[in-house]
Amino acid sequence: MDLCDGASLAGKTRRDLKPPQRIQKRGGLTWETQGSDVNVLVVEDEALVSLLMQEIVEQAGHACIGPAASVTEARALLDSRRVDAALLDIWLKDDEFVWPVAQELARRGVPFAFVTARAADGIEPEFVERPLFPKPADERLVTEWLDEIN
Repeated sequence: MDLCDGASLAGKTRRDLKPPQRIQKRGGLTWETQGSDVNVLVVEDEALVSLLMQEIVEQAGHACIGPAASVTEARALLDSRRVDAALLDIWLKDDEFVWPVAQELARRGVPFAFVTARAADGIEPEFVERPLFPKPADERLVTEWLDEIN
């Protein structure tokens, strides 16, 4: 099951948003929840954390793009979907770092924040001014950030 299918941590469906729409992408399907003008890319390789991030994004009234568990998946979504903001884990599976995605988002002028268990001193110098939400992410703080950038 793709995590952006409208499932909730509480086991409820998102009846207040329009039903999910299937969007074709390279190598399979991804889900995007309709009903928002803001598409938020989630890059997270841990299933439970990505589910939490999806929940936060959707409860804030936005569309979840992804989640992408790797740089390759994130780049494919960036190439095929409009992305207005992003929540990025720093350290992904197979010791892969999210820096190439962050660089592309910065190049495009897309606001993004890190959601990570890494300490702030583990962030590349070019990104130290970006928002950092320690895991587990505080829903209120992430929602406030999403509201600020829109």
